[in-house]
Amino acid sequence: MILVGVDAGGTHTRALAYTCDGEELGRGRAGPGNFHNVGLEVAMENVRKAVAQTGVNQPDYVCLGMAGLDTKRDVELVKPLADRLGRHVRVEHDGFVTLYAQTWGKPGVITIAGTGSAVVGYDGTRKRRAANMGWLLGDEGSAYWIGREALRALTRTMQGVSKRSQMTTMVKEKIGVKTLDDLVEWAYYNGHRVSEIAGVAEVVEKAAKVGDKLALKIMRTAARELAAQSVNVAKKVGVEKVYVIGGVFESQLYFKLFSDWTSKRGVKTERAEREGVLGAVLIASQEAGCLKPLERHLHS
Repeated sequence: MILVGVDAGGTHTRALAYTCDGEELGRGRAGPGNFHNVGLEVAMENVRKAVAQTGVNQPDYVCLGMAGLDTKRDVELVKPLADRLGRHVRVEHDGFVTLYAQTWGKPGVITIAGTGSAVVGYDGTRKRRAANMGWLLGDEGSAYWIGREALRALTRTMQGVSKRSQMTTMVKEKIGVKTLDDLVEWAYYNGHRVSEIAGVAEVVEKAAKVGDKLALKIMRTAARELAAQSVNVAKKVGVEKVYVIGGVFESQLYFKLFSDWTSKRGVKTERAEREGVLGAVLIASQEAGCLKPLERHLHS
């Protein structure tokens, strides 16, 4: 019996194929899998590419963990297309499969901060989520959130409302604008630049590290917003630890701001060690009824 797990995140899509007794068959990688950002057609094509790269044709059980599955409507859109990936297909939020990889199905909480953000908790029976309502309604503390705040600060500077800072100068250079008209055109006239806006977060982090007060304020607020969501979910689930993963947490500054905030409220922060795609494989093996053999192999 062939199992395939897929983790379709905001930046990359990864696939992993195993047999029930623990033999790895292949791996695959493709582009973004959040259809809210890149469109359903592109997202699913990336999923198909990643699965194809594993070398497996028509697997028996597939678990697709996908970013952006925030509502029932999202699942209804994705599921018919996902069902073509294999004989039996289960669709989950990518946060849940990543959490499953860390806890092997036991209660826990994971916080993801990449292009977008999400907090996913599981108490052994029910799932709880926060910060996962997309770039307009949620994504607190994400790279997109940080980049958007920096662009707003740049706008105020270029309007003469606020003083110029090292960060605003760096952001102007990053996106290649000279005038306010350039900024408006960059932001609005070439489609919604989700990945480009998220990319501005790197500049904010660099500016904060060299002492720019405005950049540090943005980073601190971002970390606090997401940490508050994480602590809230942890208390509801009944755990005292939050796993974290995602590109934003690669910033030592952000990680420290986040973990300091949570620790003061009795919740430990720990970096996730296992990729979400492994959690998707484990869920697929559970669906197939061969979770124990695969677990034994992976633990050995």
